[in-house]
Amino acid sequence: MRYILDVFYFLSFDIPRIQKFRILVGYYFFSRSRRLKILRMQLEYSPGLKKHSLLILKEIFLNQIYSLTKATDHKLKNLQDKEGGAIVDIGANIGIATAYFKNKYPNIRLIAIEASPINYDLLVRNIKHNAFYNILTLNNFVSSKTKKIRYYHNTKKPGSSFGKGYKSNYPSDLVEFDVETIKIDDVINDLNNIVIKIDVEGAEYEILEDLANSVNISKVLEITAEVSTHNQAHFDSLNMVISKYRYLGFEPRFISDYDVNSLSDKLKQGHLQLILLRV
Repeated sequence: MRYILDVFYFLSFDIPRIQKFRILVGYYFFSRSRRLKILRMQLEYSPGLKKHSLLILKEIFLNQIYSLTKATDHKLKNLQDKEGGAIVDIGANIGIATAYFKNKYPNIRLIAIEASPINYDLLVRNIKHNAFYNILTLNNFVSSKTKKIRYYHNTKKPGSSFGKGYKSNYPSDLVEFDVETIKIDDVINDLNNIVIKIDVEGAEYEILEDLANSVNISKVLEITAEVSTHNQAHFDSLNMVISKYRYLGFEPRFISDYDVNSLSDKLKQGHLQLILLRV
């Protein structure tokens, strides 16, 4: 029943019918060579992680969680070369969101940042598989300080990999790496008309606060971020982010029937998808 509702929800989106058909066919079709096939793209995933990769594919292509607002979508599609335009994918994983953005905005510059060396290797290979151009990849953890941190790759659920200090529960099946951090300002300093996607398993509040204090915030059009809502501390951080970004001229929205003004009513939801749109 849930899959049927997903399909009807997806069919309501304002994208060409032929593309809807290709997405639906691709969502249910897999090759035997560990590659997801969707639209005209092939995305390689880690051995034994077909179900997890399919879940990410479903969220991004079928549920359209990274579909930009009409104002931002229109601006990106109509930018002239001299105006620039860039999408920064923080927490790119194996490149499914990167592929989604490249399919929708083929001429826009993309920066894909992934901290896990294992996911990063697949990200680079998926970019090569599809001959994507104008994409810069960075194997870094985005932080408010430049340093080296211990990073934990979750072999059973790579989308839940995390840096030390950003997630309280340490599951089994972890592979540890030392990863260099990079500041968001160092990534976006030379960009204009910027869209930022964030999915970093607990580090999002540090990134959002650092970005709010950046001189480059005026160049950001829209931010879409998965925000943690597991405890009161997370909600305090979320309230702070919403307050700061409202002051900076952004309108906060959630992809749900969620009222942005009654955060305490939704304690322990787990995660919410937050949009910060410049108005």
